[in-house]
Amino acid sequence: MKKLFAFNLAEILITMSIIGVVAALVIPPLFGTFEDRMNSVQMKKTYGEIDAAISRYMALKKTDNLSSVSDNAELNNFVNNFFNIAVDCGTASVPNTEADAVCFAKNYRNIKGMPTPISRKATCSKVVMLKSDVSLCIDLPEEDDNFALRFEIDITGKNLPNISGKDLFTVFVYPSGELYDPRFDIEGECKLSEYDAKTGSGLLGKLISTGWNLDYSGCD
Repeated sequence: MKKLFAFNLAEILITMSIIGVVAALVIPPLFGTFEDRMNSVQMKKTYGEIDAAISRYMALKKTDNLSSVSDNAELNNFVNNFFNIAVDCGTASVPNTEADAVCFAKNYRNIKGMPTPISRKATCSKVVMLKSDVSLCIDLPEEDDNFALRFEIDITGKNLPNISGKDLFTVFVYPSGELYDPRFDIEGECKLSEYDAKTGSGLLGKLISTGWNLDYSGCD
């Protein structure tokens, strides 16, 4: 009679332990890479949507100067007609508590994992969440500003990761309708540990320069 061989309980437990250790080492980096890729794809899509909305608006108005969006009434007209809005948060950008969060989270971290020393504006000229769950905080320029619009973007809305450079970005629009990142494109900076409402972090410009890959090498 042929003798059958089988694993005993100890051998099975050892094998399962080895598989568990390997999974613990391999799966988190793979998940992080996948999440980063999805975030960069969503940011690229959102960037394109903003660019397309501005182009359609300027074509409709038969103008080559976006400065026609010069007051809240015209900004509301632009946003309501050229974006697919799910929620209108009015002008509130920073909620009082996390429980009150609708469009944006209350707290954000920098990409190094530390609480971001950001001066996010408590209010913007217009705050909305799109049907894609992307949140936009849109500002009109003040008297000495040389931009036509400023977009602060959270591509996951109030949801995690809430990290500058992963789901929180800032892009500006020249009066000509061109999108740009002043901190990266003009000042040549990209900051991993810093975020400023007036200039962002420069990480969007860096992201674009890498072909929409989340590679922030060279940033400080």
